[in-house]
Amino acid sequence: MVVAAVVVVVIVVVVVAVVIVVVVVVVVVVVEVVVLVAVVIVVTVILVVVAVVIVVVVVIVVVVVVVVVVVVVVVIVVVVVVVVVVVVVGGGGGGGGGEGEGYLAVTGRQKPGTHDGKIGPGLCTAKGVSCRKMDRMLHLLNTSRAPQQ
Repeated sequence: MVVAAVVVVVIVVVVVAVVIVVVVVVVVVVVEVVVLVAVVIVVTVILVVVAVVIVVVVVIVVVVVVVVVVVVVVVIVVVVVVVVVVVVVGGGGGGGGGEGEGYLAVTGRQKPGTHDGKIGPGLCTAKGVSCRKMDRMLHLLNTSRAPQQ
C-alpha cells in the first residue's frame, strides 16, 4: 500500500514536472518568436526610414544641381547675348567722340573701319554707303592729307 502510494506520488511529481517543463519551453519559444518578430519589424521600419531619407536627399541634391546648372547656363547666355549686342550692334562712339574720332584727333587721319565714331561692319552710315567703299574713300582722304615728313 505504501509502495503504491509512493508510486502514485512519483508519477504525479513526474507529470507535474513534465508539464512545468513543457509550459516553460512553450513560453520561452513564444517570447523568442515575439521578440524576433518585433526586432524584424523595428529593423525593417528603420531601414525604410533610412531609404526614404536617402531618396529625399538625393532628389534635393539633384534639384539643386539642376537649378544651379540652369542658372549658370542662363547667366552665360545672357552675358554672351549682351556682349554680342554691345559689340555688334552698339559699337563704340557717341557723346564725346568714339574710337574713330579719337584716332582722327591724334593722327589727323580717320581710322579704317570706323565711321562716325562707330566700330564694326554694317555701322558705317545710314546713307547706304558700304564700309568697304567708305574705307577706300577714307584711305584716299587720309593719304591726301597725310602730314609731310
